[in-house]
Amino acid sequence: QEKAVQLTKKLEGEAAEKKTQLTFEELKKKEAGEVLVIENPDFEIKTFLDIEAMRVEKLKLPVGYGKEEKPPKKNLHTVNGVSLSVLEQKLYNFKLLCEEGSGRRKIYLKGRECKIVFEGTVNSSGRIGMPKLLSYSICKDLTFKRALDVYTFMEKVLAGNEIEIVGEGITEKINIPQRFEHIKILKIVDILYKYFIISKKSQLSNGERVEFILKNAGKINQLSFILNEREVETQVSLEGDSVEKLAGAESLRIVKNDSIKLKKLEFFFIKEVWIPEFVLKTKEGAGRMSTSWKRAKITYKKVLD
Repeated sequence: QEKAVQLTKKLEGEAAEKKTQLTFEELKKKEAGEVLVIENPDFEIKTFLDIEAMRVEKLKLPVGYGKEEKPPKKNLHTVNGVSLSVLEQKLYNFKLLCEEGSGRRKIYLKGRECKIVFEGTVNSSGRIGMPKLLSYSICKDLTFKRALDVYTFMEKVLAGNEIEIVGEGITEKINIPQRFEHIKILKIVDILYKYFIISKKSQLSNGERVEFILKNAGKINQLSFILNEREVETQVSLEGDSVEKLAGAESLRIVKNDSIKLKKLEFFFIKEVWIPEFVLKTKEGAGRMSTSWKRAKITYKKVLD
């Protein structure tokens, strides 16, 4: 009962905090004090978006999960020419290998572009129950077009959508969700879709390898904002010795001239960061001063030739 009371108080506190947290539009109306405007600062501006992109850049290829599972050389039931369908998407030419017998068995789905291994309870009629994902891997040498299809497919699989397995003498439906892997693949799919939009508006090739795209996730993120001149709400941290000089500021508007280059695509742009509620709280890390994370709105504007 005491724990229940503590939980109720915590939830009430969070609800009250949400009510007092103003939107950017409300902050604009409320803002009465002087806004400190800084042009081309010597400190670094870090965003949550940068950190998410950096995680994608650091992914090891081939992207996958779990220990690589190799099928035994004997006592296997094999079906060739198997197709996998999830929602309205289908991949073809998989080989299905299943350990013979009944009880808990491993099932291998081997395709040229991806592999999936799961285990399930196989009954005497060959039906699979209680499936659980053991591992998957996605080919690292995919071109962009194929990567978009395969990663989108795996995103649906890991989200827990029903997979229909169809081959000679087999029709089976399973679900093998994996929440953390789904989040990882979702971030990759986001970068791939952004690259797709950028390539349609620029000279970037659709034939690029997925490795190149993922290793440039940060640049692709920024290019998508620049080309669409999007306004982005995120959290920022300012890093550098000069952040101490910001003491006393209540609102910050930072304007920075910048440039970005990816292959033959190059843009000069203006990045404007607005931090409506700024109270200087600093911390030291790796020999540099940085602020705590702040809510911010960022706009990107291309500088015309």
